[in-house]
Amino acid sequence: MPNSSLRPARVVGVEFHSLSSSFWDAPELAAASVVDYDLDDPYPPSYPSVSSTQSQASQQGIENPCNGMRKYIESGGFFYAKDVDWDISTRMGETNWIQAEKDDGLLPHPLETYDERFVWNTNLLIPLLDFRRGLPEDQRRVLDAQSLIIPVIQGFCGSSPISTNQWGNDGRPEIAALALISRLSWKRAGARFRTRGIDDDGQVANFVETELILATEGVTMSYAQVRGSVPLFWQQPQQGIQTLQQRVEITRVRPRLQKARRALMTATTSVSTGVRQAFHRSA
Repeated sequence: MPNSSLRPARVVGVEFHSLSSSFWDAPELAAASVVDYDLDDPYPPSYPSVSSTQSQASQQGIENPCNGMRKYIESGGFFYAKDVDWDISTRMGETNWIQAEKDDGLLPHPLETYDERFVWNTNLLIPLLDFRRGLPEDQRRVLDAQSLIIPVIQGFCGSSPISTNQWGNDGRPEIAALALISRLSWKRAGARFRTRGIDDDGQVANFVETELILATEGVTMSYAQVRGSVPLFWQQPQQGIQTLQQRVEITRVRPRLQKARRALMTATTSVSTGVRQAFHRSA
């Protein structure tokens, strides 16, 4: 954004470390560990030599159970706000982070305003945020400055500079920025054709909020739109996908809708019968 330090960042790598066993850890981490594991550990630590480049699990041919999650998170579709100095999960409204940065405005900390529907590590953040709330204000500021608690969204973040065909007070052409942020909800996310419709909590499949932001030197505008699966209980059988013969099946109908459907079918049958009788009489 013009004259703004707010930057989104892409998650490019993650690591998982066990708190109860060194069996899965890299050798240099296991060798540096001084923790006495008192837990009932099925893989007691043996502290391998740092000359090895593989964990004990890798040496025994055992795949890390977190490998699938690591590949998914490192796929390039996860983003976070660099230095956690703005809320990337919430659309701009009363909390206009760009304008507040220019005007030195006072806004709540991003960790206090994020939209949990779009923050994919919400469950990991909850105990950390509970700990943060219990700290005195000065210690809370120290913790926030370390950027250790990071909300992460899945979707897309990108921006591009554009010309406004205007000239600034310094005689230079005014440059604006057009940004796009898409946020995928984790509430009912899933593969296409396999996750459809709505659930009992009112969450629709693959709900996405897309926000278009236009920022100039003095004005910031935001336009948001949402999309999601049709809010009904329905699914698509797998057998028709490969042949492009997708069928839709209604899996559940509310009682009132069932009564309305039966009434509609009864009314349709009555009208059809009446038309046939009238036709016969006229004949």
